[in-house]
Amino acid sequence: MFGNILVSYLGTTRKHSIIDERLKTALVLVSVYNHMNDMITKSGLPVMGVYFGQPSPDHWTKDDILTKKKGFMTQFVHTCSLKQHIYAKVSDL
Repeated sequence: MFGNILVSYLGTTRKHSIIDERLKTALVLVSVYNHMNDMITKSGLPVMGVYFGQPSPDHWTKDDILTKKKGFMTQFVHTCSLKQHIYAKVSDL
């Protein structure tokens, strides 16, 4: 269904399944989301939010992250595909 893509790397040819790349992306995405969720709910750190992209970053508050999981993940993947910055802000105490 997803097929294979052919990749040339240092003069050799390798096949990579597109589904493998999607699984790797999904694993990283779930790990990042779970880490942010833990930072907000369990760590006691004053997390102010997450900022996506440049030059005018899209700001997600900690409440947005907790209540809009699918939207957060979509924004994360989109920003990564554009190779832009993603960062979390933690307030000084």
